[in-house]
Amino acid sequence: MRKNKNIYGDEDGDEHGNGSVGQNFGIFRDPDSSPYAKTPFSLAAVGGNVEVLRVLIGWNGGVVPPGLEWGMGIHLRSASKVSLLILAAERGHLSVVRMLVGEFGKDKGVDVNAVDRSGRNALGRMAMAMVAPGAGEEEEGQEEGRGEVNNRWLPVMRLLLEHGADLEKTDVDGRTPLALVAICTGTGKGCESVARLFMEHGADPSREDQEGWTPLAIAARTGCVWLVRLLLEYGSNDGGGGSLVDVNVRDHNRLTPLCHAASGGHEDIVRLLLQQGGAHPDPVDIHGYTPLLWAVEGQQAGIVQMLLENPLPVDVNRQNEDVDTATPFIKSVCTSEAIVRLLLTLGKDPDINALSTDGIPVLVLAVADAPGQPDNGIIHALLEQEGIIADQRDGEGMTALMHATSVGIYGIVEALVSRADVDVNSRDHTGKTPLCHLWPSTTESVEIVRLLLEHGADVNASDDGGRTLFSEAWDRHAFDLMEFLLDVGAEPLWVNSKSEIDADTHADADADTDEKCVFHPGGLFQLAMKFGHAKLVKRALVMIVDNGIVDPTIRLDEHGRTPLCVAAVRGLGEVAKVLLAHSSDKNGRTAQPLALTLAAMNGYNEIVRLLLDTGGSDSDSTQGYMHLLRAMGHGYQEVVKMFRDLHEQAHSAIAADSPLCYPSWLPLFLAALYGHEEVVKTLMASHSASVAKMMMGMQNVKMEETEEGHVEGKGVVNLTPLWLAAEHIWATGGTESSVAFMQYRPKHSL
Repeated sequence: MRKNKNIYGDEDGDEHGNGSVGQNFGIFRDPDSSPYAKTPFSLAAVGGNVEVLRVLIGWNGGVVPPGLEWGMGIHLRSASKVSLLILAAERGHLSVVRMLVGEFGKDKGVDVNAVDRSGRNALGRMAMAMVAPGAGEEEEGQEEGRGEVNNRWLPVMRLLLEHGADLEKTDVDGRTPLALVAICTGTGKGCESVARLFMEHGADPSREDQEGWTPLAIAARTGCVWLVRLLLEYGSNDGGGGSLVDVNVRDHNRLTPLCHAASGGHEDIVRLLLQQGGAHPDPVDIHGYTPLLWAVEGQQAGIVQMLLENPLPVDVNRQNEDVDTATPFIKSVCTSEAIVRLLLTLGKDPDINALSTDGIPVLVLAVADAPGQPDNGIIHALLEQEGIIADQRDGEGMTALMHATSVGIYGIVEALVSRADVDVNSRDHTGKTPLCHLWPSTTESVEIVRLLLEHGADVNASDDGGRTLFSEAWDRHAFDLMEFLLDVGAEPLWVNSKSEIDADTHADADADTDEKCVFHPGGLFQLAMKFGHAKLVKRALVMIVDNGIVDPTIRLDEHGRTPLCVAAVRGLGEVAKVLLAHSSDKNGRTAQPLALTLAAMNGYNEIVRLLLDTGGSDSDSTQGYMHLLRAMGHGYQEVVKMFRDLHEQAHSAIAADSPLCYPSWLPLFLAALYGHEEVVKTLMASHSASVAKMMMGMQNVKMEETEEGHVEGKGVVNLTPLWLAAEHIWATGGTESSVAFMQYRPKHSL
């Protein structure tokens, strides 16, 4: 958006922080803080001491000497003459001003039109002083002559006007006292009565400053409704006595007061200018901007409606000459539905298929801006129009549907694909179809793909580089979308031909899955395992089996773990189910002692149950449990000794670089060691443990704690020695050795 320039050349696109327009113009001066030379004369004038000042002037031979004051900012060091009349007047000292103009003439140093260094006379200085903090306020009981209620300057101004003060005196910027009042209306109190006084005495409301701004233009820009109304009232030539006001006067940028009011969003002033002032509704400034374009950019629906309802025509398709050369209608599609519908219903022949400077159709602009809109109302409003080209392309050959799939908004895609004039398989300049433009990571990705496919989209469509939607989903790890695409028949491109799969699959499986690579079932398996996506693990295994690729579930990682072990240590229950089902289909019941140990050690009770249910039972497992139960019967020290012995075996295996044997009692022991009580109960209720308990019971071993859930027989096992052994190992720092058990390839269980 091009920012408007205020009358001082500053950009005023920002709000005024303190509510004062004039202060942002940089023209205000607080008379009580202005630096002036403190002579007896100036002190008396500034302090309102009329008798003292009269005596001093008499002592000076009846001549009123000028005072001195310093400029502000860069002019602070340079002093200039200023009349005592100005110093007294801008502080509202009526008695001092009356004495000066009544007792001394111009030949004695009193000139009602004397100016300061900026060319402002006393009237102009008082206009600026009215916006100082507390200015214009009058309390009951103040001395006579301080002015009317809430305005101490008004009597002073009347007095000066009676003595010939010039209302058309301009300062160095060409501003009259009335123009200064217009600027100072932001915070000054009593400004309305002052403006009315000036108008009554013939101030010209159409007098232009050096930038071509009139008081009406300034009031329209600053949002001063009462001043606009007053200026129009005195300019109506019905007895007001002032000059006619030209509501269509243009400044040097060809901006009219209506342009200023519309750009500032001042709806009441726009209404006054149109209805009372008869302003032309469609003036064009030097940049091609109109009030309608200002109102559309500012999202001022009320102003837009007033302009369009005016009897005179307003061009909704006029291009500005700024960088974007947009029309009001093109701009509207990035604002609000209310404004778009106003232009569609009240505007004359809006070009609904217009192109922006970049060659982007209106509908495409609306779709691209849709994520910032509360709903899809603008798109629906456009699609309702007869003659809309729903498949119109931008400079890159992209249609509205392609943009809609790119931003991932289901409602817009649905509205477009339901039309007969929208091609779901159209291609842009790079060969991409709407499906290829989908951003895979959006929450609605799967549903949008489903919708496109229902309307005939090609799931395997590829761009000029051979990339498909599946390729994008693969690169971005969009697993749900990958699964859906495979379900509906997507055919991903493999990294190699079928004859080379067996030779290369091991390298593919070990590749870093974070890197973008071409699809391969082995890579899919690794990626799904890494992110714990059970459905894709299953899908990958099916593809691996169907294509005769080496089974990845039997491969070991650098820690000697199979994929099932990885699922066990990470608590991936659904993945573990898939892996166990795959092993069962291929090899029958498969014992997984390391996986069971890892699940027990980490407290994943559901995986422990799953492994126990699918792992079967054998005599070695039962013997292992009996070995532990016998040790427990002799006290916790015997259990500790079992652990220490296993510790020594582990060290020997490490030294010899040989595989480690996992005893069947190790999962139970580690579950107790790490405090997983539920896992301990589950393992004690297993078939092997139950058989061991029954056999121990037949040998009259002391039983204390009742265990439920066993399969054969009832038994009571005192678990206290097991817990005591765990406490002892923790106390002696021996738990670190349990990690070493997990590092080596299992050979067989005891």
